[in-house]
Amino acid sequence: MEIFSDMSPYRHMVAPYFFKDVFNIGWIDFGAYEQGDVPDGLLEKLRSLAFGLFLPGCIVEPARGNPICPVCGPLVEHFGGRALREAELWIPDGHRVFASPVQIVHFIQVHGYRPPDQYLDAVGRLSPSQVFDGDALYREKLNECGWQPGSSTAG
Repeated sequence: MEIFSDMSPYRHMVAPYFFKDVFNIGWIDFGAYEQGDVPDGLLEKLRSLAFGLFLPGCIVEPARGNPICPVCGPLVEHFGGRALREAELWIPDGHRVFASPVQIVHFIQVHGYRPPDQYLDAVGRLSPSQVFDGDALYREKLNECGWQPGSSTAG
């Protein structure tokens, strides 16, 4: 798993390009990361988001494989009748979006990671009636930044 500082511009799989108004959260360096408690209600909401049960539009670029924790290995988890799949979790927050690996719930529960308050506040504000399509936004951001396969210069 790549490592990105919390609140850094999103560059996952598109470097040297970056996505405007999309920020990394939870791509942690296991040598040094913020630790602390996350309220149970927010953790459960994140868990529902990660499994696509709360606001399915938050799951971006899902794959068939299991996500992998750099410390624990493959994460074979089930919740609400669904398996956790390798993906990203995009959390909308007004004009910006927070992009996390789907493993963020595991990182919080097992490794004590504490995301920044801005991220937790955005999760807390999410509503099941909110309309959001993370996959469509991801494709829009690919076009917006000028990314193209095989390109070697930033746009």
